Amino acid sequence: VLEESVTSDTTDNKDDFHQGYRNRFNAIPWDVPYRPPLDHPKPKVLGSQSAVVTGPEGEEIFCDQYGRVKVQFFWDREGQHDDKTTCWMRVASSWAAETFGSINIPRVGMEVLITFLEG
Repeated sequence: VLEESVTSDTTDNKDDFHQGYRNRFNAIPWDVPYRPPLDHPKPKVLGSQSAVVTGPEGEEIFCDQYGRVKVQFFWDREGQHDDKTTCWMRVASSWAAETFGSINIPRVGMEVLITFLEG
């Protein structure tokens, strides 16, 4: 929002605005939520990180219907090494296609390498 107010007739404005009030602003539609500009770039994780596959106590394999697993990173000091440590993470496979392939589900307690696509 830009607001100007001039009360003198002796200004040197080039647009002949000498006395009165002028206002200029940008608005968004009422049904569009305001979203402030992102002042900081999105953080990126460069490289890979090690983690341990987690799950409920006593389970050897813990995955969802898509073969995703949960892990706990070594830097995570608050995790409990259980099924609530992270969100589900996809498991990469060396062979994968629509009608053939193989998959190896990491077991609970195995160390895995986590890579973040696009940082």
